[in-house]
Amino acid sequence: MTEAFPGGEEPRYLHRDRDGTYGIEFRERVQSLGIREVVSAKQSGRTRTSSA
Repeated sequence: MTEAFPGGEEPRYLHRDRDGTYGIEFRERVQSLGIREVVSAKQSGRTRTSSA
């Protein structure tokens, strides 16, 4: 995160999903930068997809 946004231009929010990729170290780092995490809602049931 610090390399992606040099010069103190960090975003206010970080939208992420719940897949577990982001460990506690990442989440603590984001919080220390003053970025608020917005976590996606859990998916309810199976999603049907169709191809046209």
